Amino acid sequence: MTINYDLRRAAWLYPTTPPITGPAWSKTHIRYFTIHYTGNNITYVGKDEKKVLNDIQKDYQTNRGYSFGYSSAVGLSGTTYEGRGTSFRAASNGDTSDKDDDLPGNPQLQDNLEVFSCLLIIGVPDKIPQAMIEAVRRLYASVCSELGRDLKINGHQDMDFTACPGAAAQLLINNNSFYPLAIDPDPGVDADMLVLPSPKRPIDTRFKDYSINGLTQKAGNPVGPGQFSFGIGVTNAVTQVEATVTAIPQNSIGGFLGVNDGDSFINWTSHDLHVPIPQTVTLRVVDGNVSLYISQPVHLLVSIRAEG
Repeated sequence: MTINYDLRRAAWLYPTTPPITGPAWSKTHIRYFTIHYTGNNITYVGKDEKKVLNDIQKDYQTNRGYSFGYSSAVGLSGTTYEGRGTSFRAASNGDTSDKDDDLPGNPQLQDNLEVFSCLLIIGVPDKIPQAMIEAVRRLYASVCSELGRDLKINGHQDMDFTACPGAAAQLLINNNSFYPLAIDPDPGVDADMLVLPSPKRPIDTRFKDYSINGLTQKAGNPVGPGQFSFGIGVTNAVTQVEATVTAIPQNSIGGFLGVNDGDSFINWTSHDLHVPIPQTVTLRVVDGNVSLYISQPVHLLVSIRAEG
């Protein structure tokens, strides 16, 4: 799997612009999708976004001594750009040596280690168009798919003492407007589904206790094989959910995950050991539980995006 961008680095960097470099990123530590903005008191409407990004990279190299600091960028046009991407760790959020890590319960990790950052190419006077919002949603969904887990969207000011990413973007962040909307594949069946303002993760067998077959299980042990009923923390009135289900195979035997042993919506081979494999599906809920069949041991993650 790879993150989808409209333009990768090679497509927007000029031959005369220094290449983007930096320390390798850590896929394991990424927890936040952090929004930034260019922040100048000028408008970027009608400007050449490639030139803007090249100018930023040249300025970083000349005045800061390191490369363009953002993992990605999104223009007013709705175009998504690869920045540091998954090649290099972000360099846009400071770190604990600056005593700016205000995230609760996480003082030991550097901010740059934790984030996939996204630069909005907007100035202070600019309004954020729907095309930019949709582009951020697409990019966020692709990043989460690559990681096999949902990230929390926040603003630079949520992690440091700064006005970035500006009042307009921060309002959209606070309103959960950058999260992708759940897509209903069959409106006739799922018309009553309510999109959650932010996905919730009731099951993560790696790190949290969970309910299986009516009993509480401790985190850390893989599940399967067999048919299981998982409690997902919804009311009995909820009859179905749209969820991203991620399987992380724990042995070198191929297998599958489905609603029962007669179907599958995730399949894996012997080559997929410890590789997260996500799939967004609609699951039927009975008394607050969903039924899943697992053919071989996996760690299971379930993130609910909509319910009804």
